[in-house]
Amino acid sequence: MAAIKLLESGADVVLACKTGLAESNSRYAQGGIAAAAPSVASAFAKNADASAKVIPGGKAPIQAHLADTIKAGAGLVDEKVAEEIVGNGWRLIELLSGYGVVFDHLPDGSYSLAREGGHSAARVYHHQDVTGTWICNALIDQLMSFAKQKKAGANNNLHILDHTFACDLIMADGICVGARMIKDKTPQQKELPKQEEIMTVLARHTILGTGGIGQVFSRTTNPAIATGDGIAMAYHAGAELIDMEFVQFHPTALRLPNVSDAPTMLISEAVRGAGALLLDHNKERFMRRFDPAGELATRDVIARSMYEVMKETGSEEIFLDFRPIGKEVLEENFPNILRQLSQYGINALEELVPVSPAAHYFMGGIKASYNGKTSIPFLYAVGECASTGLHGANRLASNSLLEAGAMALNVAGLIGADIRPAGNSGFDKNLNCSEAFSPLTIPCHLPTLRRLMFAQAGIVRSASSLGEAIISLNNDSTQANYSVAAAEAANILLTAKLIAQSALRREESRGAHYRSDYPQTDEKFAARQIVYNQGQADRHKWTGVRDLCPNSN
Repeated sequence: MAAIKLLESGADVVLACKTGLAESNSRYAQGGIAAAAPSVASAFAKNADASAKVIPGGKAPIQAHLADTIKAGAGLVDEKVAEEIVGNGWRLIELLSGYGVVFDHLPDGSYSLAREGGHSAARVYHHQDVTGTWICNALIDQLMSFAKQKKAGANNNLHILDHTFACDLIMADGICVGARMIKDKTPQQKELPKQEEIMTVLARHTILGTGGIGQVFSRTTNPAIATGDGIAMAYHAGAELIDMEFVQFHPTALRLPNVSDAPTMLISEAVRGAGALLLDHNKERFMRRFDPAGELATRDVIARSMYEVMKETGSEEIFLDFRPIGKEVLEENFPNILRQLSQYGINALEELVPVSPAAHYFMGGIKASYNGKTSIPFLYAVGECASTGLHGANRLASNSLLEAGAMALNVAGLIGADIRPAGNSGFDKNLNCSEAFSPLTIPCHLPTLRRLMFAQAGIVRSASSLGEAIISLNNDSTQANYSVAAAEAANILLTAKLIAQSALRREESRGAHYRSDYPQTDEKFAARQIVYNQGQADRHKWTGVRDLCPNSN
């Protein structure tokens, strides 16, 4: 989205993809985009006669969405950021529709809106259960139109680098001036010896949109590319990181321990929003005893409740019952989920689905404003690698695609005002770099690290478990020569250390961060963030607790 809007502004854009354009966390988003229309009339298709419709009593849609976001964030939401991003929701829906994203509609012409956990109303725009795929495909098609124009001789200044791993930010006098990358020249020819080219791209503005950190944990809904690369690069460049302790675990990920190739498949929260129930091993509902909202409680509450029930029963899974939704609604709204489950022998129309929590979304990351600005001049971060304060301690369902899209529009608008004529940026492009990389510190055994983090720094934490994790992370490491695989492992190790250290310092329970030894929320941590920056190479320094609201009491 940022690349498209910048190209429309006349920018010279280099877009580097770790694998290809199609692979990202966004692609796997099932639920949709949480967005509040300015009025009920706006929620109707353009060809529908909605002129007579008015907003019912209660809060206006945007204010209600904002209130739900703030409540879910458990005291750490930056309200000015939330107001800015939530206020851009309808603009984003209209823009994506213009790019060809087809959101589901009801027979009367209005949008078919889903309600998910933590939302007081139905406001999630979706395309069945494959919303992320539709959005990504539409944006890729839009981007490819620029590529076709370029091939036809148009001067639109688009350069796409696929299978290109960004490994280092280039700094000059405290300013980011681009990135160093490794280009895999043989991605489709695996039988050939791997050929990699080190390249440097200098730029006036550099945007990180590198996604999350799910691969830090052994159970995650994230794809293999989510190794915290952008967060690690920003840290090594000296950027501030915040909220590293806040990792959201999605309650309902498929759990088939006896099937060797079964994925940790996400089962959308929209399924529970449509009426699916969580059952224990006695086939009884249990969520009501933990929260009056039951299956529509926020993700942190449900994940911890499932953890407690599994501990009580000595089981490794909970059951999700699709049947109360009804066959017709299931087949219409969740065909992809039904199809994927059937591949593993589960007929969700007739039988229970085993699930358990998995690492899903990272609320922490690179400290950024709502328009992507970081603590380093000319370096920006958008989407999951950024931490703006929108999500606070716990992301409200379907606010992630909203944030990614709104931030992309904001950062493109900010940079677009500084566009210079092509060839007048002061930087050369794609210079070969012969600099040698220093050895990397990587975990001795990556699967062991990931299991350790899930067990010791996962859904429920304590000083004891976190202390053991930190000792293991510090001791169980080795040196490796530079390669893409080693760089990913090093980024996972660094991110794991920062998560564990930050979780140890927050001696309270808040949102997705739960300490069994400090089960209550402590007001001395209210509206505050733990901030990290590099200090020295490969070491972290805790720079203190920063007030989000410095003028408050």
